[in-house]
Amino acid sequence: MTVSDEQRVAAVHRLSVTSERHPELNRRVADARLELVAAILAMDAVEERIQAGEKTHSLQEQAAVELAKNAHAQALADLLTARWVGPGALRPTSHQPPGEPRMPPSFDVSPAGGECSQVSATMTERLVRMRAGQLAALPTIAEIRMAYPLAGGGATLRLMTAAGSTAERYLIPLTERGAAGRENDPAGLYLDAITDGANTEGLKTAARWHLMRLGFNYARGADWAPHTGSASSEAQRKEWAPMLPDGHRWPHTIRVAITATAEHLAYIDRAYGPAPELPDLPAGVSAHPSGPRSWQICYANHRFWQLSYRPRMRGDVWALYADPARTKPLAWAASADELLATIPARDAEAQDRTAVRKDH
Repeated sequence: MTVSDEQRVAAVHRLSVTSERHPELNRRVADARLELVAAILAMDAVEERIQAGEKTHSLQEQAAVELAKNAHAQALADLLTARWVGPGALRPTSHQPPGEPRMPPSFDVSPAGGECSQVSATMTERLVRMRAGQLAALPTIAEIRMAYPLAGGGATLRLMTAAGSTAERYLIPLTERGAAGRENDPAGLYLDAITDGANTEGLKTAARWHLMRLGFNYARGADWAPHTGSASSEAQRKEWAPMLPDGHRWPHTIRVAITATAEHLAYIDRAYGPAPELPDLPAGVSAHPSGPRSWQICYANHRFWQLSYRPRMRGDVWALYADPARTKPLAWAASADELLATIPARDAEAQDRTAVRKDH
C-alpha cells in the first residue's frame, strides 16, 4: 500500500492516544509535531511580510522554511512507517466507519489496555511555552536614529527588545521608499526637510503610523526623548557633526517605550493556540483534519478539497484549495462558512465540466 507524505502527516495530527508501552513514540511524535507547527508559523510570518511589501530576503526565507517543513513532514512519515509499526503501536488501516465518506488510507493507533497518551497534552504545553517565548521577545522600545552622512543621512525606525536586539522586520527606513507595492503611510512617505534631527515631528508621525501597523503603541505616559549612545558612538557622531546639515545634528537618536496592542496579543493567542472549530457544515459536506490548521473537505462522498486557516494580525484568512498539496487556491475568505457554503455549487460546476468533456 502506498501512502503519501501528506496522508502520513495528516494521520499524525489525528493521533489522540498511544500506548504507554511506547513512551519514546509519544515524545518523538510530540517533538515532530511541534517542529512542523513552528515551521508553518514561520512560513506564515514570511508570507505576511511579503504581502505587506516589507523588505526581506523573501526567496531565501521561503526556501529555507519550505525545506524545514518538508524535512519535518518526512520525519513524521518515518515515525508512522518503518520505525514504529508493531503490535500495540501504529498500523496502516483503510477501514472507514459505515456512512462516512471514502477517505484515503491513513494510520491509526491501537492502544493496549486503553492507556491514554500524553502527546496532545505535551503539544499543548509546548505551544504554551512557545507563546510565552513570543511574548517575551516582543519589542519594548522604539528608536528613531539618524544615519551617518555617508549612509545617506536619512532616518530609520528600529523596534528593540529589552536586551537591545532587533528583528529584520522591525528595521524600517522612514526617509526612503520601500519595495514596490509596499504599504505606505496614507498621508505620504515622510521626505520633507529634517529640522530637528531624529526629533522632527514628521519623523515621529511616520514612526507612529508604522508602529500601529505592526501592532504596537506608546506605553502609557511615554513620549519620545533623546537617547545618548556609548562613548565611542558619541565620539564618532561628534566627528561627523560638521558634515551634517543643521537640522540633523541633534538629537541623532530618540526613543520611546512601546507595548503590543490588544489586537497584536490576540493574534499571538490565535497563532499559538488550538485551531478554531469549523462551523456547521452544509448538507453533504464532511471535514476531516489533515494537518495543522487544515482540513480535507469532501462532498457527496466523491470530491475533495483542502481548507486551511491562517491567523493574521489584521484579519485571519481562510483558503480553499483544489489539491491536497494546496498549490491551487480557489478562493479566500475571512470565515470558513463563506467557503464551505460554496462547496455544493463547486461540485455541480465540476460535474457539468465533466459532462461536457464526455460529450466531446
